[in-house]
Amino acid sequence: MSNVRQFCIGQLEQIISLKPGMRLALAIRHNEPSWLQLAVNMLTRRTVFELDEDVVSILPYEAYRIIAKMHAKIMADRLTLVLLPPPTIHTGECIAGPYAQTKRCEKAWETIWKINMGERMLHPNMLARYTLDEAKEYWMGLNIEPMSTGCPELSKDNIRDSAIWGAETETIRKVIEKLEEITRQHVVGMEEEQPTTQDEPASGEM
Repeated sequence: MSNVRQFCIGQLEQIISLKPGMRLALAIRHNEPSWLQLAVNMLTRRTVFELDEDVVSILPYEAYRIIAKMHAKIMADRLTLVLLPPPTIHTGECIAGPYAQTKRCEKAWETIWKINMGERMLHPNMLARYTLDEAKEYWMGLNIEPMSTGCPELSKDNIRDSAIWGAETETIRKVIEKLEEITRQHVVGMEEEQPTTQDEPASGEM
């Protein structure tokens, strides 16, 4: 049976058009952990409203609810991150030099952050949105000219290893854990529903 199962999974893997919602439903239905993680990662860039009716019909309600809550949390976290930029770090020259301009630096950092990160992290097309890793790479390479010399580098170094870039990964990890539990419950439920084989009564017995 194991070989048949792996063959069927392999055949389904070759279906390029297999949508993430269906992949998630099948992962839960047939206890396939590798599909579960892949489906969740794909669904971070799609809304629950894109799930087809045939998917919703076989997807446990609790799984649907978890994915919907994941979207809401990711969007809320991204919006907060865009609207509340990380702090600006200034050089000594910027703070106390003859041409001190900390306010100008802070305004440039915050304005450029909101515009550029907002466009990439909150793009109306979910498929076009940057992941946090992509957003981090973009920001670290962005030239912020209006700031004082040295301040952009200090400000970037301050958030290079910040937890803000891993927040979304942690949310997804928790979602996968919850879906794995649903999968285990589903498998146990199916096993309990399996009919038991009983010995047939011998000829003449009632």
